[in-house]
Amino acid sequence: MSGQDSLQEIAFFDEFTRSRDYDSLMPRGYRAIIKAFCECLGPRRSQVRTAVDLGCGTGSFTRRFFQQDGLVGVGVDISFQAVRRAASNNDGIHYFVSDISRTAIKDGSVDLVVFSGVLHHFPDMTACLNEARRILRKGGMFLSYDPHIHNPCMWLYRHPRSPFYSKAGKTANERLLSKQEMQEALHKSGFINIKTLAISGVAISYLESPAARRFLAFYNAFEYLLGLLPVSRSIGSFLICYAEK
Repeated sequence: MSGQDSLQEIAFFDEFTRSRDYDSLMPRGYRAIIKAFCECLGPRRSQVRTAVDLGCGTGSFTRRFFQQDGLVGVGVDISFQAVRRAASNNDGIHYFVSDISRTAIKDGSVDLVVFSGVLHHFPDMTACLNEARRILRKGGMFLSYDPHIHNPCMWLYRHPRSPFYSKAGKTANERLLSKQEMQEALHKSGFINIKTLAISGVAISYLESPAARRFLAFYNAFEYLLGLLPVSRSIGSFLICYAEK
């Protein structure tokens, strides 16, 4: 079991996406993540024809990443309202509602599985990673991005031990992830050729906390500058993971 309170996740994202997209990154933030994903895929990027985004939300990342290469794309999310909004974009991607740890996707039918900012919503990722491996063809690839526990700003804003910790816009399931945890979880689920790195330069467009929003311009400037330094690969704000079946 994941230990996730899925009903809380559904309630939170159904309410949040009833009237707006879940779209918290600026365009250059999405570009930074997509660039890191493409670097991880390397020349194997041309081998990807079918892709699934498990935990797609309203499709804000899904369509940006999948459409650039004309992929046959599928987005899956547990929130009906999020999927409804994603589908309303008519972007050529098929979206459907499902628990991402138990989908109806056929065994070995997918070239690439993406988790776009969703794994940190699971106290135990095992079921989700096992599902990803099940639907991947042999040699298929895995990509994910999530907030990184060793980034100073992420820790200050989202770690319960921080004096500046904020629960605004956060479900009880959410937490920050580390390279070591991701490496161990992917290895346990049978993945190979595992790579983990942190990146910065991921600009954020919206925070739920009014107090935090006052510092958003400063944060984005810090993110940009950190992204120019080699140390960002160790303490960057977002953790990028790659693996193969």
